[in-house]
Amino acid sequence: MCNDAIRIAVKQKPTSRFKLIELAYPRLKDYGLHTHYILSACEVAHSVFKNRTRKAAPYIKRHFIKLGSQSYTLDHLIVRIPTRPRRFIYLTLHASNYHLSFLDDPALKRGSITLTDSGLALALSKEITEIEPRGRIGIDVNERNVTWADSSGVVVKEDTSRIAELKERHKAIRAKIAQRTSKDRRIQKRLLADIGSARGTGQPRLSIASRRGLSNTRRRTTRRLSWRTSRESGGYIERGTAKGSRSAEE
Repeated sequence: MCNDAIRIAVKQKPTSRFKLIELAYPRLKDYGLHTHYILSACEVAHSVFKNRTRKAAPYIKRHFIKLGSQSYTLDHLIVRIPTRPRRFIYLTLHASNYHLSFLDDPALKRGSITLTDSGLALALSKEITEIEPRGRIGIDVNERNVTWADSSGVVVKEDTSRIAELKERHKAIRAKIAQRTSKDRRIQKRLLADIGSARGTGQPRLSIASRRGLSNTRRRTTRRLSWRTSRESGGYIERGTAKGSRSAEE
């Protein structure tokens, strides 16, 4: 059914999913299945057709069924899905306590299901409260420097030119090992695997520099909040430390 919808999409080139449903509905109705299957097949076919990275005519090989939240019912571990109007089949799921914790959670909203020959995937969603950030930080990671700035206007630039030197040295060592062991591929492969790639040489140092910028911003934000809270409470606190001192009344 999905491949029929894909062939119609390739031939007619619809501009939207609803246009594809209008074009493919007469052909897919011949299957005699529930209307929800037609809508689901057109949705999958349109997403495949709109994939700009494909290099050949799209074709779906794996068999699966995708249904929206209004097409099925899930009662604990019993799934009821329609085949034809007013005709249903029932499936019994096998789940662990981990899966049951999600099924029994009333805060989770159930979405579409995807049924394959080996399992069932259930989409779940949950509404959460948006967290307002206390500030923002931007990090620009380059090979020779790491620059970070926060919303308070502080800009710090760290020199990481040492990383470029280490990469060049690492590249020279790998080239020398490859040259000396060119006659024995087995030893060459083992030695090159032990020394690793040049990318892994500088990545830990870049990560450390980025984390340092984040921790500095977090520490400075905590100090400002402590200072403001102390002034509102009528006392004072030594700026730049987490220790309190005597109140202003004393």
